[in-house]
Amino acid sequence: MTFQLPTNFNSAVFAQNIIAGIGFIPVNFHFPGANPNSDTCIAYGLKKFTSFSPIDEQVLFFYDDGDMKAPNKGFLLTTKGMHILGYPWFIPMERFIGSNIQLTRSQFGFDLTMYYAQGITPASDTYKIYVPNDMLIPVLRMVFQKLGSDDPMAPVVKVAPVISMASATSVTCPSCQAPARAGQKFCMSCGTAIPAENRETRVKKFCTSCGAKLLPGAKFCQSCGTKLY
Repeated sequence: MTFQLPTNFNSAVFAQNIIAGIGFIPVNFHFPGANPNSDTCIAYGLKKFTSFSPIDEQVLFFYDDGDMKAPNKGFLLTTKGMHILGYPWFIPMERFIGSNIQLTRSQFGFDLTMYYAQGITPASDTYKIYVPNDMLIPVLRMVFQKLGSDDPMAPVVKVAPVISMASATSVTCPSCQAPARAGQKFCMSCGTAIPAENRETRVKKFCTSCGAKLLPGAKFCQSCGTKLY
């Protein structure tokens, strides 16, 4: 499989579309053109990757753990693939497009595993990577989905389902009986404090430890075993 981007691909515009789709810039993610600080971090990070070629690849984003005492924690994602700090590894973009990616906790950090479509040999690949950030998998999936689409430069459409307050939760204010959202501490109508025992727990969709997508009703992460509630 050969991965090729259109000639009009622009990493800064692509980054803005991804950020708009997420709704915010996740911590320790540095997208080109997002702000001067991000561009400075990317310029600093590029010095760590001797295999990076500005002629052949554009930066999609740079992930830096932010730990000054451990500078080799992070990776650089470009239009050619992923350069990983601390290991002599480069993962070609062809490996990511169309694969199912998972992040699981390991002894010295995390394992990034890609499960390929049926018929591809080997069935999966695993790489050591240090990224203790629960936004990694959602961001990567969005990036790879857009890169593999017919028009990678098209804006990411973020569709938010319209759900009425009353139907979204059974929690009500003990004073005025107004509906309240899960986890809400005070009533938005009268300001009365909502007792903790009356609050519903927010349902988690992704593991806060390894970033894996959770199964409905799960109390423990099926990938790393972390207790969710």
